[in-house]
Amino acid sequence: MAPGFVRAIVSLFAFLTLVPTEIGSRNVGRKKGRKQPASIIQQLDQATDLSCTIEVAFILDSSESAKDFLFEKEKEFVIEFTEKASQTNKSKKLNLHWRMAVLQYSSSVKMDHSFRDWQGLDLFKNRVRSMIHIGHGTYTSYAIGNATRLFQTEARQNSVRIAILMTDGVDHPRNPNLQDVAAHAKQNGIFLFCIGPSHISSELSTVASLPASQFVHGIRDTNLTSNILHEILKIANESCPKEKPCTCEKGDRGKDGAPGRRGDRGQDGSPGEKGEQGARGLKGEPGIPGEEGDAGFKGNKGSKGECGFPGIKGESGPEGPPGPNGQRGPPGPAGTAGEQGPEGIQGSKVSLGQGLAPVSLPYQGYGEDTGSRVLDDSIGRGTQQINGNNVNCTGGRTP
Repeated sequence: MAPGFVRAIVSLFAFLTLVPTEIGSRNVGRKKGRKQPASIIQQLDQATDLSCTIEVAFILDSSESAKDFLFEKEKEFVIEFTEKASQTNKSKKLNLHWRMAVLQYSSSVKMDHSFRDWQGLDLFKNRVRSMIHIGHGTYTSYAIGNATRLFQTEARQNSVRIAILMTDGVDHPRNPNLQDVAAHAKQNGIFLFCIGPSHISSELSTVASLPASQFVHGIRDTNLTSNILHEILKIANESCPKEKPCTCEKGDRGKDGAPGRRGDRGQDGSPGEKGEQGARGLKGEPGIPGEEGDAGFKGNKGSKGECGFPGIKGESGPEGPPGPNGQRGPPGPAGTAGEQGPEGIQGSKVSLGQGLAPVSLPYQGYGEDTGSRVLDDSIGRGTQQINGNNVNCTGGRTP
């Protein structure tokens, strides 16, 4: 007989010998129909250690109107909340696991820290401190839409999903309908808290989850961080999975069975219903500048412009050269007669016969008077010419 066959027979005999002994040992101290004491059931229930993941997305207002006060206040709140939440990891029967994300919004949405980036408290706080203010218009609907997609793509299964929206309430006129976007987020299992100035509490009540007394808070509320953390823990206590208490005897775990054969592939299911239209996408970055186009056609000549203001009088130019001599003018009018000159020097005597014709003798006067005298010895008359003028002389013989 082969040695292997002999060992198999011996092993089978030993197994059949031990089975009654184990079964008998289980029934020691038990009577038929007696229930297990209640204290044992309670101990099993108390020994249960359940885990619950709470994922919180902080949505910070980074618009121009939030620059002076709100943006820094928001960052302080996020850091303070995260520190307090990390101290509540153990809550009675629940072992809490926190995962945080933070994004800021203005005319665009910036994801500064996603759920996949979570590596602990210190890294997250450093990311929050290094956030840089955007400072443009306010598009709150885009921010809530991005937070909803963040939960859809990165949240863990069966986690408690919390979104905390912080806003000053001043939305851009072109911001899409905020109530519709918030309703879509809540349909995806997101609990939406809203924090803002007290004068817009009624407006925030239409956006936040219900009741408003639990989900709407003022940015200047005292104990703001503790109040919101308290409300989130209440949600976790109601939403985290709970193990049902066992009312029967807990047996020993059996041995793992052999793996079953792989099943056949099932039939393809019918197409699902068309989903709802997603939120409007973010504004894309500017495109690459195109090539310079051809020159356009020459335009029509414009109309004549208005006359300008008179210019300032210029400085006098240099003196020009003398002009040419002009033509000689016409003779002027005759001047007035001059004064009579002084008496001339007596001339020499000349004897003249009677009956002789008048004799013209040269006459020399003083000054500018020059001329001649015509003497008529017979009659004692004569004519004296001075400077071209004839002067009659009477009264005797003229020497």
